[in-house]
Amino acid sequence: MLAWGAGPGSANAEAELAAAVAERTGTDLTTDMYPRLVAAAAGTAMQHYLDGGDPTPIEQLITEAFTQITPGPPPP
Repeated sequence: MLAWGAGPGSANAEAELAAAVAERTGTDLTTDMYPRLVAAAAGTAMQHYLDGGDPTPIEQLITEAFTQITPGPPPP
């Protein structure tokens, strides 16, 4: 079970998600960055949601996170 939030549980949840992404995409956690990048984007959206400052549904936040990273990071 994934447990997001502050602390070691969130790192564990992100690692579990990365492993699931690797399994489903046929990528390797030791040689491919893709699974960890996907997990990090989803984790960022989840943390944003848990911080409570945005009433947007989590599904929309995750979609927005992937939309924002698709073309590469925007300038700050």
